[in-house]
Amino acid sequence: MKNFLNRISFFLIGLVLLGSCDNYEDEILGLKPTDRFSEADVWTSGKSANEFLNQCYAGMGSLSINGLGNAENLPAGLTDMGVIRGNQGNWNFQSGSIVPTSTGTANIWEGSYVTIRNTNLFLENIDRVPDITQQEKSLMTAQARFIRAYRYMFLVNYYSWWEGPKNGVPLLTKSYSPGEDVIVDRAGYDEVVNFIISELDEIEDVLPLSWPDAEWGKITKGACLAMKSRMLLYKASKRYNPGHDTQEWVAASDAAKAVIDMSMYELIQIDNTKPPIESYKEYADIFLHPNNEMILSQPTYMAPGFMYGKFEIRNAPNGYGGEGACGPTLEIVNKYQNEDGEDILDASGNPINGYDPQNPFVNRETRFYATIVYNGRDFRGRQVETFMPDPINPSDMVIPGKDSRHPTAIRYRQTSETGFWLYKFMNESIAFDQPSNTPVILFRHAEAFLNYAEAQFELGNEDVARANINIIRNRVGLPDLDTSLTGTALRDAIRHERTIELAFEQNHRFCDERRWEILPETFVTLWRLEAFKDNNGNIRYVGDQTMALPRVFSEKMYSFPIPDREIQRAPHLNQNPGY
Repeated sequence: MKNFLNRISFFLIGLVLLGSCDNYEDEILGLKPTDRFSEADVWTSGKSANEFLNQCYAGMGSLSINGLGNAENLPAGLTDMGVIRGNQGNWNFQSGSIVPTSTGTANIWEGSYVTIRNTNLFLENIDRVPDITQQEKSLMTAQARFIRAYRYMFLVNYYSWWEGPKNGVPLLTKSYSPGEDVIVDRAGYDEVVNFIISELDEIEDVLPLSWPDAEWGKITKGACLAMKSRMLLYKASKRYNPGHDTQEWVAASDAAKAVIDMSMYELIQIDNTKPPIESYKEYADIFLHPNNEMILSQPTYMAPGFMYGKFEIRNAPNGYGGEGACGPTLEIVNKYQNEDGEDILDASGNPINGYDPQNPFVNRETRFYATIVYNGRDFRGRQVETFMPDPINPSDMVIPGKDSRHPTAIRYRQTSETGFWLYKFMNESIAFDQPSNTPVILFRHAEAFLNYAEAQFELGNEDVARANINIIRNRVGLPDLDTSLTGTALRDAIRHERTIELAFEQNHRFCDERRWEILPETFVTLWRLEAFKDNNGNIRYVGDQTMALPRVFSEKMYSFPIPDREIQRAPHLNQNPGY
């Protein structure tokens, strides 16, 4: 593992990030003059060509857009799932004030096309390399094509619109030289998605089922099938398939089943004979180390001079010296069921099934404890303390919690905006001054069951859908879904399970909110859970007093704006509605 990871370096980023451009084509294609080495030198040996390909791998990582979705802050900060503390890019998007001139969202656009340009350059020149075999060239070519397709998947998920013939993104399959006269327009969503699927179909049998341990993180056939499953599920969904063409759902179902049937992957099982408050660590460990549930994952690496890769200190509570970057919302916290697999609130927000809002963290399901850090939780040698003196009976006798937002608390300005912190992906054995070694999971076997369940439901096969959701639930000790669930209620249960199982992973929630067209219901004001302590040590919880983030929905929130400087340089490149 270590050898391959060490070969992913940052010097090749200079190939496309140095210099300046004078026209739109240079900008969108990532064409930038270089001054570090001759581009031609890359193709003189297999070693240098492999180094170039490894840098293309680095371009697959989550692109930071001023914190809007990098590996530390997570794309959940763009949804109802998380609030990113002190990040202007996230706040601009969440508040609806994002505009085409905003620098944040532009970085995903530009960074993606940098990687696409690199992969195109690689594909055009790999045959010039003299000292590698044709088989090696074919294998390297397949990896580059996957990386290009992966970045196109991100682009259409963030920038596509569901109406109009040119509602996708520019589809570039060759590199262009600086100054070359070329007109680039937006392709249709279907055209881009069909390109992605055709690329995956053509390379899946070229790629191996697995790599040696020293090459962990490289692309496999399973990764091809997993990306195909995700992309076809999105394409079949309401936003892109308003007429509910069943053939789209058949394709999504078949693709998901192909992943499920791959024998080298499995759902890691945990000991459910213990209560969730004890067994959660087994589930949490699934996300900390390479295992057979991960289909494709990459390292969290660190750029010199930056915090990138220090997930633990970036997301830990302030009282521990952390920065509380991503605060899970009360909305997602309340979605976690009790240990019997029952909802804790009814549709109106009233407590049900024995849930006590003043004792909210007991008897919850395994994934709750594996995901959320909350007031009173044991964490790194002590209990987390978010409480403040109770304003109803104020007293100097109550010392504010170490992790609270009171001015006497350590680093109080860096406390969570929501009253919660993220535990998922958090390795308690990692010291805060050390970089994280937690893999960034791009595709996981559990997603295939969720994809298959959703597709089967939309095809009318409710029993099959229910059975596959039960596989996910049973793994964490939850009972089967009630067989009386059918129709809309079963669809809601399937979506609930997807939200909880894939919480804070990749940009799942961002895409799900949009492809299901549920933003009017989910893009609402987010609230902080306040904990107030009185003289007797009693804690009172209030969840509707302090706004964590005011949000107002508008239709434009279904996509990012095309960067303004791209529109200015190419007026024929139509902007997304609302921007």
